[in-house]
Parts: sequence; C-alpha cells; structure tokens
Amino acid sequence: MYESPKIQKIEKEADYVFEKFRAIDFNIKEFPELHERLVELANMPDSHFEDAVKMVQVIDLLWSDLNKKDKSKFKKEELLLACLFHDIGKSGPFGAKRDQRLMIEQIFNPVYFNVDSPDFQNASEFKG
Repeated sequence: MYESPKIQKIEKEADYVFEKFRAIDFNIKEFPELHERLVELANMPDSHFEDAVKMVQVIDLLWSDLNKKDKSKFKKEELLLACLFHDIGKSGPFGAKRDQRLMIEQIFNPVYFNVDSPDFQNASEFKG
C-alpha cells in the first residue's frame, strides 16, 4: 500500500528569506503573502530557493561582465528579483490556503513526486 511522503521541514526562519531580499534592496515583508510562500518554499527539502540564492550571487558577481557582452534589456535588480521569485508559482494560486499550498509544493518537489522513484511506481497500484 502507498504511504504518503513524510514532510521534512528544514525550519529556516522567516528572516532568512527577508535577508536574501534585503541584500538586493527589496523589502519582501511589504508583501506578506509572498514572503510567507517563499519561507514555505525555502523550507521544503531540495528547495530551489537555495539555487535561486546562488544565482543571485552569481549575477551580482558577474553583472558588469554579463552586461558588457550582452547589453541586457533587464536591469540587474530585475534579474536578481526574478531569481528569487522563480519558484513562487510552485506554491499554488492566489488565495490558496496553507494546506493547499503544501500539497502543490510537494507535487512540484521531486523529493515527494518523482516519476522515476519506486514509491511512485508502487503508487500506481494504489486503488483509493
């Protein structure tokens, strides 16, 4: 019988997400629903939020070289924000309740929903 995956909380503080946005002069706390969703995403196992933070750091370090070669139509701050917001759609639609968001976040997280995993293969045998 299929067992639902165990939720592994990483327990990053809400201030962790705030600090990442503050580093690029964006006050995410002015947008409480977005801030809450990003904290949830940052606390999911194998979260892409950490990748987004790394991309922000890379863009910050290489911006002058990138902009010289490409003459980007985007401002540096827009690219940094895009990195940090890139996963927000994986937290569900506007107005979704926390338990609904958690379900959607798990569907998009390969730790929980990986078609190549034995658990997923066994789930196909599950008959409600």
